[in-house]
Amino acid sequence: MIEFKLNKQAFTIILATVIASVASTGLILIINEALEDIIIHSIDQYHLYCYGICFIILIAAKRTALRKARQYIERHILAIRSAIGDMIRKSSMQFIDTIEKADIYVKMS
Repeated sequence: MIEFKLNKQAFTIILATVIASVASTGLILIINEALEDIIIHSIDQYHLYCYGICFIILIAAKRTALRKARQYIERHILAIRSAIGDMIRKSSMQFIDTIEKADIYVKMS
């Protein structure tokens, strides 16, 4: 059975993405409602107010999701890079240990 762990940062990314999706859907609903009201009579301030709130929520949630996802991915890439660097260093040192006396020059790029 596969064990699934969801850490706090991944949960924040998923939650921000869901909130952005809900806000996007809300914007579409508000636009549709406003269009129906324009056909019947003039638009009121209520729709504009709701649209502004949904738009702000959408932008904030998208920015949060992207920022947290970038931090999450960068942290994992850094861990992978350091693990690969450690493996290269260990393999280089093992080779040097087998040739007895030699100068140790490990080239890392």
